[in-house]
Amino acid sequence: MWTQWLWAVGCVVLGLLLQTALHDQHPHPGQTMCDARKLGLVVIGDHGSLGRGLLHALDTSSQAEFCGASVHIAAIGGDRGYIKHPHGLSWDHIRTLLNHTTIFHGSGLQQGDVTVAHRPMDDETSEQVEVDADDDGDDFQRRDKLRDVLGDLAAFGHYDKFIVVDCTSTASPSHVEDLALAKSLGMGLVLANIHVVAGPWATYASLVLDTTTKTKQSSLVAFEATVGKGLPVLSTIRRLQASGDHVTLVHGTFSDAVGHVLAEMEAGNSFGDAVTTVYENGWTDDDPRDDLTGLVLARKAVVISRHLGKQVAVKDVVVEGLIPRHMLNGTVASFFNVVGDLNEGYTVT
Repeated sequence: MWTQWLWAVGCVVLGLLLQTALHDQHPHPGQTMCDARKLGLVVIGDHGSLGRGLLHALDTSSQAEFCGASVHIAAIGGDRGYIKHPHGLSWDHIRTLLNHTTIFHGSGLQQGDVTVAHRPMDDETSEQVEVDADDDGDDFQRRDKLRDVLGDLAAFGHYDKFIVVDCTSTASPSHVEDLALAKSLGMGLVLANIHVVAGPWATYASLVLDTTTKTKQSSLVAFEATVGKGLPVLSTIRRLQASGDHVTLVHGTFSDAVGHVLAEMEAGNSFGDAVTTVYENGWTDDDPRDDLTGLVLARKAVVISRHLGKQVAVKDVVVEGLIPRHMLNGTVASFFNVVGDLNEGYTVT
């Protein structure tokens, strides 16, 4: 139940950020948000569930109408490829893709039909999903790189504006360069990816800050989904600063994963079992050690500090982790083999 609520809240936040991005990009300030517009979304996901959840939420909320705009999914994909259509993917096609595990795991397209091929991971089996194309099915295209998608849309897109929604957890140089390209093309950026917002200062400056002032946040960019899981943390700070208040302390519980671990322990589970349960429910990072060492918390502290105008990095944040350093070695699977060794050190009193 809690998993469903968490994803619902996350998707609502992304929806609100899309609305904010659309409002900031409106070419005629005198017009209202109800003026008809044609908006193309490029949704970037990975093996996580956030990109999939966002598409589900958009489909549920009036399907192709959002905050006065005619919304179209111009392209979807991830590090294994993208599917795009010059006039937008239909919601029927997207629903078909969402019903399978392949939507952000690569694609192989055939003329007339859209075939999404999932490359197996670990012990998964390979599968293919065929989507019956309509009369204009030949217009479905596959692109390997995000920059290729952006170039096509900028040159031949049939939309008034574009917003790129980053639901990944990667901060690779090529990914950052592609996001910077989208921004340089005048496309909006909605960043749910804390790894790029809390990454090196040069990355943050290139993506978040206005290219002219180099100090203020760009009106093309929104990243509130990186902190708070739906709570208006960053927007509240922004309003306080706009009113002339000086923020001296931000106090809160920003590690939901650790909170879930403690809740499981209060319910009678051991520390090791609690960590395993929280991980299996998708409440941690891909590597739960990032949560248990305080790295996730440090990233959120960096985002908040930068939002307050401080030029800080993750290495500047002092955190106290819940696991010893030697458990950082090895794979996630090997970590779960030894996490139970900490049970005696953590008990509920």
